[in-house]
Amino acid sequence: LSRYKVDEVDIRNPLESYDALSLYLRNLFVGTENEITYVLLFDSKNRLILSSQIAEGYSCGNVISMREMVQLATSSNAASIILAHNHPGNNPHPSEEDVTATMKIDRVLSDMDIILIDHFICAGDVYNSMRYRNLF
Repeated sequence: LSRYKVDEVDIRNPLESYDALSLYLRNLFVGTENEITYVLLFDSKNRLILSSQIAEGYSCGNVISMREMVQLATSSNAASIILAHNHPGNNPHPSEEDVTATMKIDRVLSDMDIILIDHFICAGDVYNSMRYRNLF
């Protein structure tokens, strides 16, 4: 069901509007019970290159492989990325671990001249932008 819904969304340029991006992200997490992290890779013109699940954990956490994320970004020649993960408990607020991991990811990507556009936390139909909240 989730894959079908994602395919319905025109995601050629998800950054053209927050609504388009929100719909795309919401559909990634439809029906998930575990915490899952996706990375969306963009070229230099902000066109989506690839959307990939990079981690799946349990109902209250998962671990992002920095090595896997960097390899994916560099092999795709990504200029920027968006991270998104869900909180199955429907609490859209970032944990301390979310903030710490995002700051570390931002530093590593920045050293590689890749922009971390944002890290979204999705909880049901509610989304929280870590960039908007100035958390990294």
